[in-house]
Amino acid sequence: MGVAIFDVDRTLLDGMAGYYFWKFLWQRRHLLPRGRWETVRSYILYRTKIRPESVMVEAGVTGLAGLAPAHVDAWAETCVEEAVWPKVYTEALEAIARHRAQGDFVVLASGSARAIVASLARRSGAHDIVSTEAEIDEHGVYRPVPRLPLCYAEGKTTLVEDLLAREGHAVADATFYTDNYPDLTLLERVAHPVAVNPDDALRTVAKSRGWPILRWHRAVGGEGTGTAWPLQTP
Repeated sequence: MGVAIFDVDRTLLDGMAGYYFWKFLWQRRHLLPRGRWETVRSYILYRTKIRPESVMVEAGVTGLAGLAPAHVDAWAETCVEEAVWPKVYTEALEAIARHRAQGDFVVLASGSARAIVASLARRSGAHDIVSTEAEIDEHGVYRPVPRLPLCYAEGKTTLVEDLLAREGHAVADATFYTDNYPDLTLLERVAHPVAVNPDDALRTVAKSRGWPILRWHRAVGGEGTGTAWPLQTP
């Protein structure tokens, strides 16, 4: 039995799961004032280049400040059903189904908040997840503080390795699908790195190392923005 790891944003689906969830929570006025401020503050810090991209990963959970996890989980289910699932790539679901048929342990690995990633995992057939999470205070609500490490770059690698170790697997035996250059650390540790809808930096690395490059574009709801792009193999 092997392991298959799937990034979420622009790999499992067309777009950013965390953004869709933030938009859903904002429009329905579920975010509390502190959470709304945390989100806006993080965006300003990122856009003005005061903080790196990781600040937006943090914002996906610090914006949940003051909310009860059970409420966030329920909202995530609704958000996935209404806004996110139609954007999931059919090719990604087919790949998950193939890995499951082979007996592989399937993991979704995303910098987005746990609630939205867990909902996607249940619908897509993944066995487990790693994601970004927030601390919970003594009253049982989220604090505006992320648990470390963030599920981003080297932190994602650490979280995946820890999960697989607990489940009796090794990252060196895994296949990893991702679009994102910051995932290079994890790509270099797995047996089968696969670039899906890669950004320019990852595309360059994948071509130089002979990694497969895939283009997934057929969204469940017919809303995919990509164009057909044949598999490239070494």
